[in-house]
Amino acid sequence: MKEPLVSIIMNCFNCKEYLQEALNSIYSQTYKNWEIIFWDNFSNQNIKKILSEYDDRIKYFSSKKNTSLGIARQEALTHSKGKYVAFLDTDDIWLPDKLSKQIQILESNKELGMVFSDSMFFDNTGDKYNYFSVVRPRKGYIACEIIKMGFISTDTLVVRRAAIDKINFSFNPDYEVCMDYDLNIRVALNFKADFVDEVLSKWRIHNNNGSTKLGFKVNHEISEILADILKNHKIDNQDIIKSIDKRKKINNFYFGLEKWSASRKSTAIKYIMKSNKRITRLFYVFVILVFPFGIYQKGKEITMFLRSKIR
Repeated sequence: MKEPLVSIIMNCFNCKEYLQEALNSIYSQTYKNWEIIFWDNFSNQNIKKILSEYDDRIKYFSSKKNTSLGIARQEALTHSKGKYVAFLDTDDIWLPDKLSKQIQILESNKELGMVFSDSMFFDNTGDKYNYFSVVRPRKGYIACEIIKMGFISTDTLVVRRAAIDKINFSFNPDYEVCMDYDLNIRVALNFKADFVDEVLSKWRIHNNNGSTKLGFKVNHEISEILADILKNHKIDNQDIIKSIDKRKKINNFYFGLEKWSASRKSTAIKYIMKSNKRITRLFYVFVILVFPFGIYQKGKEITMFLRSKIR
């Protein structure tokens, strides 16, 4: 039986630095029936020259102007023809058995809307730590868990196209960071999910990461997503409602950090006091009053360094 087609969405804006490594990781897949939907978001680099070195499984499309990543994701999705949809940003890479292991699971269970896996964070010095050492993945109906703490790395995600179509999903044009979190929640509200407890992808850490540059915008977009779910969907599941309430409190903590970073300490404390953990609230109120935001950044750097050493 012929392997089902997988559409791999790659969005690019001036992405040539790591592009060949990402493409080579797709061409090295043991699973062979795929297409790449390559959306060039108005780059000023000669991306087509790099792509010309590969075969016609790459379907190249370009934007007439630079847009949000939400728009770029949706434009690429409209050109996909696969039974399954996967995502690989041009600075990340896949391990060779990624698609074969995930498609096997999806094909064996028609109730699944998506399958994800563990991912390894790495930089130019080597591997740092794997994602599942930081977050605890779940399977089954996992909407509550995703809402509270997203644990799906987009570079690992494979989604059943029929699930996307059934919920009439399209990427929000206003989103730059959380359009994939939005997809995960919408699918999880209607379908089961599963995961492969292995590192099947590698997420590159560098200063030009979109998520790094956009920083605190993540939590603002998450707030918009949750507000839309409550407003436009008939949510009568109390567990979902409680999960949204908990996520709002988690967001308040990060809104507090954002205000602290802008030296607005009184506003930062107001947000922290509306966050979810009493001991955390009291600790951060003290720290905000006494220290500049740089102490938090330094502590985070040390934590990440230690985590990379004990993985």
